[in-house]
Amino acid sequence: MRRFFSLGELWESPLEAQARFLPLQEALARIPPGAYRLVGEAWEGERLWSRHVLSVEYLEPILPLEVAW
Repeated sequence: MRRFFSLGELWESPLEAQARFLPLQEALARIPPGAYRLVGEAWEGERLWSRHVLSVEYLEPILPLEVAW
């Protein structure tokens, strides 16, 4: 089983440790608003062990990306 990232790990990590998630943060900042599906899969060799799909709606930012709230 392999995971690419964990949102809990990102949220709870000290700022220094969050630097490794910067490429992910930059990629997510470039996606346009709209409907998306997050798909998580766990594989054991060639066998799909678990699959979860989460539908989300990414809305327009309330403030410009450079502004903290």
